Order: sequence, then C-alpha cells, then structure tokens
Amino acid sequence: MKMICNNPRAAAVATVLAIAGTSFGQDSVPSAAGGNDALSAYDLPVQQRRYVVDLQTITTSWGNELLVGPIIKASRDIDPSFKTQILGASAVSPSLSLNTAFASRGFSRWTAAGQGVNPSFNTAPAMSESVTGFATQFGVVASDFSLNPTNILGAIIGRSSSSLSRLYVERTVAAVSRVSTVGVDTSTLSLGAVDALGNAFIRADNFNTLPTTTNRVLGDNVARIALASRNTAARNQFTSVSGNNTATDAPATAFIVSNEATPTNVPSGVLQPGVGAFGLVFDFTNRLRVGSTTANLSNLGAAHLAPGITGHRGNPSFSPLLPLGGNAGTVATLGFASAGGKVNALDAVGLNFGNAGAPPVIGASPRGMTLPSPISSPDGFSANASGDATFRQYLSQVPFRGGNGLVGVGQNTGGNLVLAATANDPTQGDFIAVATSISAGVTNWTVAAHQNQPVLDGPNGAAIGALDTPSTTISAPAVDRLGNVYFVATWKPNLAPVATGLFKAVTTPSGFKLELLLTTGQAISGVNSLRTYTITSLALSDSDSMASGAFHHQQLIQEQAPTALTGDPMNIRAFGGAIVNTVITYNNGGINENYEAVLFLGPTEGELCPADFNASGAVSVQDIFDFLSAYFLNSPSADFNHSGGVSVQDIFDFLSAYFTPCV
Repeated sequence: MKMICNNPRAAAVATVLAIAGTSFGQDSVPSAAGGNDALSAYDLPVQQRRYVVDLQTITTSWGNELLVGPIIKASRDIDPSFKTQILGASAVSPSLSLNTAFASRGFSRWTAAGQGVNPSFNTAPAMSESVTGFATQFGVVASDFSLNPTNILGAIIGRSSSSLSRLYVERTVAAVSRVSTVGVDTSTLSLGAVDALGNAFIRADNFNTLPTTTNRVLGDNVARIALASRNTAARNQFTSVSGNNTATDAPATAFIVSNEATPTNVPSGVLQPGVGAFGLVFDFTNRLRVGSTTANLSNLGAAHLAPGITGHRGNPSFSPLLPLGGNAGTVATLGFASAGGKVNALDAVGLNFGNAGAPPVIGASPRGMTLPSPISSPDGFSANASGDATFRQYLSQVPFRGGNGLVGVGQNTGGNLVLAATANDPTQGDFIAVATSISAGVTNWTVAAHQNQPVLDGPNGAAIGALDTPSTTISAPAVDRLGNVYFVATWKPNLAPVATGLFKAVTTPSGFKLELLLTTGQAISGVNSLRTYTITSLALSDSDSMASGAFHHQQLIQEQAPTALTGDPMNIRAFGGAIVNTVITYNNGGINENYEAVLFLGPTEGELCPADFNASGAVSVQDIFDFLSAYFLNSPSADFNHSGGVSVQDIFDFLSAYFTPCV
C-alpha cells in the first residue's frame, strides 16, 4: 500500500501509511505572528467548539460570485516542526436539513487578527451570537494524519434564512487513534461520509499499529458516529476488550461491521427521515451491505450490479437524487465485466426504504454502462480509439482511506441519470467520461474535461488557459442535480505558471465548457482574521495515484439552498456548495503561516425579494409572522439590516421592504 503525497511534507511519511484524522479550524491567525493556532485533537477543553465563519465573495472566471472561507484547519501536529497534520479524505452531506430548532447555543465571532477559539494561542473572541435554530444545516467531516496518529473530526454547520455568507460551525472531535500526543495508537481511522444531521460513517482497522498493543482494534470495521450525541468530556478511542471491538463513547458510536476478515471499503451512508442513518458498505467480495448496526446489517450481495457487470471497484458513491426511481437514493460504482478484465464500466442502482427502521433494499433495476470505443465530445476531442482506456482511480490506498466516491452521480434537467468518472487513455491521458442513461440499454456518452481543453472567461468567451501541463491530472468528479460536473485538475494559465484549479464543467447546448471556480495562487481576504491567505495548493495526487484528500463525489452538496434556487445549469447556483482540501498561507503581519485546511465554497443568495423572509418565493403576511417570531427569539436571522445585532431598527427596515414592491 502506498501513501498519497499531497504536498512536499507528505513525502516524509509517504512510505509508512495511508491514513486519516483531523481538527477543525476557522478563519483565524495566532495572536503572536508566526505562531500556530491549530487545535489539538487530544485536548479535552477543545473537543467541541462553536464559532462563526464569515465567507468572502470571490469571482469565477465567468464573472459569477461565490462565497468562500476556511472551515477546517488540520489537527495541530504532534511534531512541533509542523503546524498541522496532513489532510486525508473529507466529505460533506449531499443534502440539507431544513428549519432545525434547538435550545439556545452561543457561537464565537470575531473580526480581528489574533482572536479565535484556541485558548492557548488566540485572544478571546470579541463577540458571541446566540442561535436557536438553522434555516439550512449540513454536515462536514475530515481526516488528517501524521506518522502514526489518525483522527476524525466532524461539524454540524448551519445558516440563517437571511444570509448564506455566515456559517455557524459546531466542531466536534469524533474519534482519535490515541488519547495523547505520546499515547499508543489502537487503530487507524479513515472516512467515509456524513449526512446533514451529523452522522459520520468511518472505517477502522489496525494497520500501522503495534502488534504488541493488546487492545488494538480487531479486523476490518465500519462505524457510525453521531456528532450531535458525542460526550465531549472524553476522547472517543476505538479499542478491543476481551476480543470485542468497542469505542470509549459507546452511546454515540455504533459498529455496522465489526472484526471482519474480508477487506472492507470506506463506507457511504443514507439518512431515512424520521428513522435514522444507515451505512452503505462495499467489500472485496463484491457485496453491498447496508445497516445501522451489526445486528441489522443486511447483505444485498451483488444485486447492485447490472447484468454484464460482474464486480465493483472503489468506494460507493451515494446521491439522494432519484433518477432511477426508488425513495432512498442512488448508489454508483466503477465496474468490470469479467474477473481480471478492464475496469471500463459504470454501474448505478436505486435504493428503497422498506419498513421503518429496516435497512434500505434494492428499489430499481441496476443499470450498467460500458465505456464506448471511441468516445468523443462536440469540441472534437476523441479517446479510447483502441479500447484501452480504463477507470484507474480505485487503485492504491483509496479503497481503505478514501475519498469517497470515484463516480459522480446526479441527473440532468430532464431527470435522467448522469454518471461521470475519470478515465485514462494511454495516448490521450486523463479525461472525464460522462454517461447519460436515457433508459435501460440507451446511454449517451460524452467527455466533460480533457487534455488541452480551454478554460474560458465566459460561456462563449475567450480562453484564459487550458487543461495542459502538458500532462493534465484530473480528480474524480462530482455531478449536481442539473448535470454539471465538478473536479480538480492541473491547468496552464495563459500568463502564469502551471497551477491547480477547481472547475465546473458547465452543461451548455454545445457541450461542456470549463468555468474556473478557484485556483492555486489566488489571494483571498479573510473576513474574520482580517488577514489575506493564498491558496498554496489543492490536494490532487501523488506519484502514482489519486490523493485520499483529493476531490471526490462526496465533497459536493447537491441540494440547492432554498434562497438560491435555479433550474438553469449555467447558473452558478446549480449546486448547494462544495468543500476542497487545500494548503492556505496566511500573511500574518508579514510572516507566512501555512495550514492544511478544508475550504468551503458556496453560491451567493438568489435574487429573492428582501421581504420574502421565509424564502417561499413570494411575499405574504406569513413573512411578517416569521420575521417577528425570529425577532422575539433574538435569532440572528432577524438581523435584517445585517448590522451585527438584532434591534428595533430591523423591524422598521423589514416593514419598509415589505411595503416596497420588488421589481
């Protein structure tokens, strides 16, 4: 097994392990320039922190506005020579939870350099906001690693109905492989996926632990950790006791697969409304298994594979969309037709929720699609002429360490299933193949991204560069609900050195066209830290495979924000948001401070009438009732004029907007 080298420092541990873990951070710098305010995964006082991340507005190459901000800094490294550990896989929930309510919680907020939530290296935040609910909520998990330790953190992140630019982050240490910087590792932890309620799905084994460790975990394991239920007065460590695997915080942790000899991939998950979360597990005998605990784990065998596809490869991709029918979602995977044969097929199946509390079952006939020879795009690109192109990103450590998954699964405006995956042609290099399944046996293929494809400054604009390095490396793709494809790749700007960018391959009447969303070398002003940070690198690959921290399907929110709805694939609001693993470099008073970090990108608010407080699409008396309810609860959503506080002036400003017709 080989380790991913996302950055130069990763080479120091590359031959040792391929693992995961993390610590959430925020837009902050230490109070002493040149210091380090990353949080330790082992400190009990910071097992949970609540804080605000205010997002900055940036502009894409097509002139569209996006909101961006760092929501995760990797864990403080146990080696003081480095600020943070190395980010492994990360994931975001594909769906949103709407209109959640809870007892009042305080979230720290600051707009000054040096302030933050690390009590040892930041000065105290200047403000705190009390919140009693979120209009929209999603989950995020991330992983990081050093030479031996691994940790998993998660966050439940909410937004008010009045603004998409402010994130309320409840960061929780989900699990650790050791209990202190000098402790003994009892497991290697990786992920996985997360749902909108904060149920994290992870994998654990004893790789890279000492055989003499008597309480190290046994076999292969898949577990679900409920972030909202974590007892943060204690660290959550996976161990074995008398031959049985367990976790320190057992009430918040459920084993779905425990102590198995059959190798298991990193899992995905599905949330049944009103019932709970179920894991979706692939193993190396081509089985799909689903369940919430070992007691109700259901073996669906190979029923997820379409006729002609005899095996899967890589990790499961899950989407809550239902282009194949069913009522639970869609699972997709790479596939092959014969043992030892080429991995040149895509497979998808719909899932159904059965009885309440029971695991999902196969709810629609699976569909399989084999890469055609040749495959071409409207711009003249053609590949696989000799039939030797294959999907290869399942190789190396990815099945055990993530990310998840390798197949982008979504739909187009017509409701048809859209699958995308990155293939490699020995002559043409990496390209993203896209299959649109019209019906069983009827598939349209095209290419979303390829070598030498121009990156444009508008839908019909001029090229600002191209995917040409001259050997472009392309991550796994994600697909939104309107058929657009998102990925990270190397590219060559016209007037700058080779860079790495996050792209949206936009569905247009004349084929996919590339919009640059974010690139290395880009400088962004932190709203909270009042310091500029530069995107130093975007996680992508090592010497011979995809990095576990590279972009994958589970890093896209497919559900659009209620205040930013669109049915136009070319609209920047076609997706609900995305996360990407980066190295960011703060300029803190002239001193560079480098952190591994997870960056959130999301759309700005839609063109709603300001008085449409409940985002229903129309202004009515109900908006008055909903605004006043928020006002008397002192909810941040009642800060109608964005002054930073709720006051009677917000009532006057809301009523003024209510009685002013929108044009």
